[in-house]
Amino acid sequence: IPPSQESGMSVLQYLFPGLMIFALLSIGLFGTSVPIIEMRQKGTLRLFQLAPLSKNTFIFSQIAVRLILSFIQIVIFLILGSILGYVRFADIPLLFLVSVIDVIFMLTLGFLFGGLFKSIEVASGLLSVLMVPVLMISGVMMPISILPDLAKKIALALPFTYMGDSMRQIMYGTKGEFSVLTDIGIIMAFTVLVFLITRKTFHWSLEKL
Repeated sequence: IPPSQESGMSVLQYLFPGLMIFALLSIGLFGTSVPIIEMRQKGTLRLFQLAPLSKNTFIFSQIAVRLILSFIQIVIFLILGSILGYVRFADIPLLFLVSVIDVIFMLTLGFLFGGLFKSIEVASGLLSVLMVPVLMISGVMMPISILPDLAKKIALALPFTYMGDSMRQIMYGTKGEFSVLTDIGIIMAFTVLVFLITRKTFHWSLEKL
C-alpha cells in the first residue's frame, strides 16, 4: 500500500507506534489487573493487609515488577523499529522515555481495574471489548482526521491520543496535534489522577468491594 498523500506515511509506519502501544497496554491491563483480582479471590491480599504494608508500597511494588517486563518489550520494539527504519538512533532515548511514561500510566490503570473488579472473567471480557475501540477513537490505530466530530472530541479526553501523537512526532518528525512536551504533561497528569483514584478505591478483600 503506497504512503498516504496526506500524512506521507505508509500504513505500517502509521500502525507501528499503535502496535507498540497496544502491546504495552496488554501488559498494563491484563498483566496487572488479572493477578490482583486472583490474589484477592484467594485471600492473599487479606494476608498482606495483616502485615505492616501500606497501599502505596504494595501498588508501587507491583508496578515496579511489571515495569521491568515492559522495559524488555520496549527494547524489542525499538530494535524492530530500527531495523525497519522507523526509529532513528538519535531518537531512541526520548522514545524510550516516552514509552516508559506511557507504560507507567497503563500499569496504574491496570491496577485501578484490578481493584474495581471482583471476577477475572468479567474484567478480562470487559477490557477486551473496550481496548480496541478506545485505541481506534484515540487515533492510535487510525487517523483522527477521518473520524466523526464527536469521536474527535472524545479523543481529547483519552490519554492514548497523546501517546500516539507523541510517538509519531518523535519517530517520523511529523507535526502533531500538540507538542511532545504537552503530550507528556497530559499523560503524566492522567497517571497522577488514576493513581489517586486507585489508592482511594483499592480494597484488600472482596467483602469491601
